[in-house]
Amino acid sequence: MNVSVLSSGVIGLAAGENHTCALTSNGGMLCWGANAFLQLGNGTNVDSKIPVTVFGLSSGVIDLGAGDNHTCALTSAGGVKCWGYNIYGQLGDGSNTNRNTPVAVSGLSGGAIGLTVGGNHVCALPAAGGVKCWGLNSNGQLGDGSNMNRNTPAAVSGLSGSVNSMVVSAGHTCAVLAGAAPLRCWGYNQYGQLGTGDKTSSNIPVISKWLIADGLVLDQKTEVIILPGWISLVVVPAQPLAEPRVVTLREEPTPPPPCTNCTVPIEAAMLLDDNKPPIPMFFFSRYR
Repeated sequence: MNVSVLSSGVIGLAAGENHTCALTSNGGMLCWGANAFLQLGNGTNVDSKIPVTVFGLSSGVIDLGAGDNHTCALTSAGGVKCWGYNIYGQLGDGSNTNRNTPVAVSGLSGGAIGLTVGGNHVCALPAAGGVKCWGLNSNGQLGDGSNMNRNTPAAVSGLSGSVNSMVVSAGHTCAVLAGAAPLRCWGYNQYGQLGTGDKTSSNIPVISKWLIADGLVLDQKTEVIILPGWISLVVVPAQPLAEPRVVTLREEPTPPPPCTNCTVPIEAAMLLDDNKPPIPMFFFSRYR
């Protein structure tokens, strides 16, 4: 079933707890669903069964993300705008006031080149390097060395250099750095989702262990994939996969040799439990 008024021209999609937003080919942004927390950004608090245009964002948007009850957009000018629920400061405008139209995130001088949105926190890739995060920080998911909520962007500790990509889940965050030991994660770790081999949460980035799975190896030429409630993994195949396959994860104490043909990230999921052996995982090709 096609969404009303969105039968074509959609190039991006994000879903929150009870709302959905789409990025159109002309750079506009449309949202629909629940609006009790103002997450549709159209200047009202009325739910909508059809897509409505986000106020002031009919063009110029290049990326989007949706949290539980808030939404953010990255503009072509490098600005980040957010709207909706703001009790934890997840809109990044220096307040804790809910907003029914987009407000500019402060503290991103020089602009941003990347954006990712979690349940109640947001992270951006500043053009100058590093990672900045804001919003809920009860599990250290902002990575600034504290567990204090932030209503403006805070620099993630120790990540001042080049960051290739990042992802955010409800309670933890991961980033892929350029160079050696590229995968860093921080935040909630009750289920081992930081990939450190233990269940200790961390409010600063920690190095995730190298993992090998049936010939598929971690390498810096990868993209992070997080599936909520599961361990975070970054994996690449030595060659593209034509169809899903099942493999079993094993831990290696040292990084594998550099991968010379790693261009296709694949998605993975594995429940980590110290008292149970690794379980099989499905891997899917993800062509770019």
